[in-house]
Amino acid sequence: MAKIDRKTLLENGPILMKKCRYGYMMFNRLDEYIGQSLEQYGEYNGAEGDFLCGLLSPGQTVVEVGANIGTHTTALAKAVGETGKVIAFEPQPGVFQLLCANIAVNNYAQVATMPVAAGAKPGRSRMPRVDYSKPGNFGAVALNNADDAGDIVTVGRLDDMLQIKSCRLLKVDAEGMELDTLQGGEELIKRHKPILYVENDRKEKSAALISFIMALGYAPYWHMPLLFRKNNFFENENYIFKRERIASINMVCAPPEMKVANMEKLKIDSPDDWWRDRFK
Repeated sequence: MAKIDRKTLLENGPILMKKCRYGYMMFNRLDEYIGQSLEQYGEYNGAEGDFLCGLLSPGQTVVEVGANIGTHTTALAKAVGETGKVIAFEPQPGVFQLLCANIAVNNYAQVATMPVAAGAKPGRSRMPRVDYSKPGNFGAVALNNADDAGDIVTVGRLDDMLQIKSCRLLKVDAEGMELDTLQGGEELIKRHKPILYVENDRKEKSAALISFIMALGYAPYWHMPLLFRKNNFFENENYIFKRERIASINMVCAPPEMKVANMEKLKIDSPDDWWRDRFK
């Protein structure tokens, strides 16, 4: 087996580039989750990426809302291949720059990047300005209309912005705007019936989100991949995070008539279902 090359290919301040699981990745090493994962493991939440890729085949179309710097975008692009399509939305300006760099350096012509937030209605909002020269969680920055100092970003409805012939997967990681995103893409969902993969880590917003998904005829299931796995790309078994067993809290939602195997224990039967109550 060939030895994994962990060396840094580019370094400019906190920005590094390494060859990672799904291609070359530029990232900010001061990002405590995504950046540190890429630096130490050569992947970010590889279990989630593998799961999503397992849902896809070459030639299919994916819509990704909240692509960040493209850690999963690159995986999705490889899964759908040159004949497929990935449309990636990311409204955080500094993060969007790295997303575009990562798509370009890997020559993924099948990816279209959009510096837009997806919401329930068109308009504008503000993205808080982040000091990327200091450590932080750059994947947890949410839109905030009250932030007068923030950068103005465009908000659009998926139904207005997308004219696509098919959609296999709609992935939404929108920092509290998951329901707004789905509401703005309701016609797209009804027309194409994609698999929905939606972050749901805010209890105060969970019931409304689950209710909306169920009303569309979808069957939601909890999916909570751990950020760390020993068989990561760099084969680094050292655990670097401050808290133990950190996971992404998501739902994978099957459209009507799609059969789901081996996930019955994770099925969400009620809008009041909350993952902490079930997995104590």
